[in-house]
Amino acid sequence: EYSWERIWDFYGEPRLGSLILDFLDRNTTPRLGSDERMEFLNRDLMDLSELSLIEEFPEELLLESPGRPALKDFFTLWSDGKINLNVVPVQVLDMIDGIDETVASDIMALRERKAITGFDDIYGEIPSFPADILPRVVNLLGFKSSYFRVMVEARPLQSEHQGIFMAVLKREGSGCRIIKWEEY
Repeated sequence: EYSWERIWDFYGEPRLGSLILDFLDRNTTPRLGSDERMEFLNRDLMDLSELSLIEEFPEELLLESPGRPALKDFFTLWSDGKINLNVVPVQVLDMIDGIDETVASDIMALRERKAITGFDDIYGEIPSFPADILPRVVNLLGFKSSYFRVMVEARPLQSEHQGIFMAVLKREGSGCRIIKWEEY
């Protein structure tokens, strides 16, 4: 909850937090300080641009601007429900209650040396990580993911033409399923 509110405060849009939750939740009961509308999706997003269906949503949040990252830098649509410490951007770490710039920097340095496999790695190698935040982050932070984004450049032999493809894959058992596919 703290991180969610902090993101919308960062963008100067504190009311958007409750409104977006109403937009996404699977019911028609409004949250405190928000409202539920007929045009709300009440489902998971297929793309962050669907947020522009909310009348009050400033579409410029979808774009980067000098000194301000785009919304895509804070959110992913494909997740196992936890923030993967092995790939999370530093600006997301900064939004987590109890993690300051020093701790975020130490996490980034650790994952450059090796994959983080659990909290034992964190506490064993990052003395700056505050022990008192564990109860708040244990269900928020993770160390692996079932989702992967793959970019492929394909060019037929003896041809100058090329295709660039992006796919989001989800590992399922010993194989993968394509979740999203785009051609560029």
